[in-house]
Amino acid sequence: MNSFGTLFRITLWGESHGPQVGVTLDGVPAGLPLDIPDFEADLARRRSGAKGTTPRQENDLPQIVSGLYKGHTTGAPLTLVFENANTRSGDYDNLLTQPRPSHADRTAAVKFEGWNDPRGGGHFSGRLTLALVAAGVVAKKILGGATFSTRLTAVGGQTDPARFDDAIDDALRDEDSVGGIVECRVAGIPAGWGEPFFDSVESAAAHLLFAIPAIKGVEFGDGFAAAALRGSAHNDPIADADGRTATNHAGGIAGENDSVLDSCYNAGKILSYSESGNAYAGGVSGGNLGSVLNSYNLGEINAKAQKGAFSGGICGYSANNSEIQAAYNTGFTNASASTSAIGSAAGTADGGRLRAFVYDHTLPQPVGSGSMSENKVVSRSADVMMRKEGFDGFNFDTVWCFDYDGTYYFPQLAKNRQVDAGQSENITEFAGGDGSMDNPYKIITPDQLNNVRKHLGATFMLLGDIDMTSYCKTHEFLPIGDNVFSFFGLFVGNNYKISGLSFAGDTFGLFRQNHGEIYNCMFENAAGSGTGGTVAAVNTGLIYNCANFSDLHAESDFNINRGGLVGVNGSTGMIISSFNVGDLSVYGENVQAGGIAYGNFGIISGSFNSGIIASNAEALAVSGGIAGYNFGVISDCYTSNSLSAESKLKTESLSGGISGTNGGSIVNCYYSGADAISAQKWGGIAATNTGAMTNCYYSASRGYFSSMGAAKQVKMCTRAQLEDKSTFEGFDFENMWIIDSSFKYKCPQFIEIAHRQKGF
Repeated sequence: MNSFGTLFRITLWGESHGPQVGVTLDGVPAGLPLDIPDFEADLARRRSGAKGTTPRQENDLPQIVSGLYKGHTTGAPLTLVFENANTRSGDYDNLLTQPRPSHADRTAAVKFEGWNDPRGGGHFSGRLTLALVAAGVVAKKILGGATFSTRLTAVGGQTDPARFDDAIDDALRDEDSVGGIVECRVAGIPAGWGEPFFDSVESAAAHLLFAIPAIKGVEFGDGFAAAALRGSAHNDPIADADGRTATNHAGGIAGENDSVLDSCYNAGKILSYSESGNAYAGGVSGGNLGSVLNSYNLGEINAKAQKGAFSGGICGYSANNSEIQAAYNTGFTNASASTSAIGSAAGTADGGRLRAFVYDHTLPQPVGSGSMSENKVVSRSADVMMRKEGFDGFNFDTVWCFDYDGTYYFPQLAKNRQVDAGQSENITEFAGGDGSMDNPYKIITPDQLNNVRKHLGATFMLLGDIDMTSYCKTHEFLPIGDNVFSFFGLFVGNNYKISGLSFAGDTFGLFRQNHGEIYNCMFENAAGSGTGGTVAAVNTGLIYNCANFSDLHAESDFNINRGGLVGVNGSTGMIISSFNVGDLSVYGENVQAGGIAYGNFGIISGSFNSGIIASNAEALAVSGGIAGYNFGVISDCYTSNSLSAESKLKTESLSGGISGTNGGSIVNCYYSGADAISAQKWGGIAATNTGAMTNCYYSASRGYFSSMGAAKQVKMCTRAQLEDKSTFEGFDFENMWIIDSSFKYKCPQFIEIAHRQKGF
């Protein structure tokens, strides 16, 4: 069957390349608050885009078609539907005669006598895990106190996260693939959950995990390792009347503390192991019988034993009358034994005091087993942990500080401040301001621009043009923020130019990910070889009235994707009234390029591209005037220059005046390029279309248009028609668009920026 559960029952349906996949949930209680944004974080973690993942790009946001009314569940079955848009079903035409090894292709064909859908694995595709993740979002709301965390622990046999990309790159060079191990952790489940035998928590979890179409193994406790042990080694004898067993203390600072540890931190990986007794592991102290003050842990803490294993971010064991005060933890804690417990502060405790303790909200509860008296103990999201107000009870006058290390965003110990040789202790981070909206940080120098990374949630303002050329020759400039900590503040450029940015590494963009708001920023003479765009590699916030004047070239032996302003515009991203006038040329294994973004899942509106867009690839090459591919909305945009896409292996090359391929919506757009679009498949609006296009127009010299979806009023025009207002049905010439014969460019332009940009 395709259903699982009793009191909370899920039914999966759909195929990988069918119109939709989805899930129906029965047993959802009435009155549960639920909305589309509730799903975004978990579904985004599953979505492709990271190195080594599938190139398939889908919107992956559900439609809730039943069981919801006025933002709350009704008690009726809840049905979630996901559209399949980015399907290349032709790639699977040969599977009927040539099933893939290690896939379900042949097994499914035999079981269903050839009536199964073979495209992409059909119902046996990893695509169906999308519905499982969505069901999990609803289930977590019902569970309440339980907390969940997931992490990647191994890739291609490599267990060091810093080497994961290397393992993927090695496989790519060999035209091969790798596997990985994902660790899922659930904390806060009451003792005795589930039925005593066949329907225990372990058996139910194993049932679900083994259903996922992948190679898998499930371990509880020591798992398979226990089979190699004798009973005497795997035993857990009790040492005293209180039930205490032998101990093995291990910690990043001290094995056992019976005095005071003050102003300590650990950033390493800690392992405590015992073959005969218990194992206690802590980031600062294995066992704490005294006081741990003003300390923190960043590293992974592990305890493994044949008897009991206890792991805590600060200490493995906390004794009665002990104390932890003004401390925080962001590191994972793990324990493996027949008896085990993990906590963000202490693995286990016989008492003691926990005061002013902060831990990442994705991590387990402060104390794994036992208890400590608590005061000002809180879980925080990452963005709150980057601000003083997230740390009530911490002394930021003399003990703690922010801002002194641009690679780390949480509080640090003031005594550890590092000052570069030749620099004064009184470094002026900004030209003024306090970072509030009323008094933004003022930026006039390259150093001050670089310091933005230290205050990701603040407000900034440029007071003049900034030339980064010399700075980037002597400093390795990395995009601001990272995959975990995105920029979520406000950046106002005041129409000044940032020139000469040269990005180090494999990511291209002033910001790695923008989740805030960026206004009125201009970029000139930017350079770098990575994937992304001048403003941001990924945009999930707002970009308004920003422009790229740089001619951008990128070359790689692997996949590389580039947009004039951003790499990917995410489902919550908006790019409004912005433009690219620089030429963009990209070369790699698989290449996607777009004047504004190489990929769009959000909204791009009121924007244009007048640069030449060229993608050259060994295999897949995609070029689009506005976006390489579109699964969001592109409205009121235009492109006025040539595009090309070339595949050396003739795999596939797509080039479109607005988007190389369209699976979303393109409305009120036109293409007026004077030179021919070059590619295997090319079109005045899009080379291929599975979405919708409305009120779109393109130059007569673009005579090819490939449409596989709904397209209304997509019209080929002469140059005279493109310069005539009456041609453009649906265009707002009162508030947005203007045609002025006095302009050098006589086709429609935007009222807001046309008079400032007459030459384009």
